[in-house]
Amino acid sequence: MNNSEDDTHDELRAMNWDWIPGLRCGPFRFGKPLPSLPEIELARLEPSCEGADWHVYRVGDEEARVQVDDGTVTAVECVRSLSYLGSSELLGLSIPAVESLLGRVLVRAEHWGDDTAMYEAQSLGLTLWVEGGRVESTTVEAQEVPG
Repeated sequence: MNNSEDDTHDELRAMNWDWIPGLRCGPFRFGKPLPSLPEIELARLEPSCEGADWHVYRVGDEEARVQVDDGTVTAVECVRSLSYLGSSELLGLSIPAVESLLGRVLVRAEHWGDDTAMYEAQSLGLTLWVEGGRVESTTVEAQEVPG
């Protein structure tokens, strides 16, 4: 890896993928246009279904994916890190640990045999993808936090 690649990877780590529900995830603010990040590659991906009216961008080297609808950021998928309010990493935690951290009961929305499942906290715009009892990846969406 050359120095510019090192710098890009350092920048991705430096973002820490801080998630503030309803506001932002890393440098991506929900409801705002995709920011210009010259130091980070944003690669537009092919739609996952025909007739999609949204766009998905890969951030860096599979670090995250950002969904953009009508020109604004609506969701971010994180596969390496997601830090709740900048202090607590969600990836790698068990569901009871996430519930304790968030102060919310998560709903198991899907289960695919073995020990693979999808959990949600809809009021936070949070979806967790769980394997082996641990959070493997997350999707956070532009949801309003109840006041």
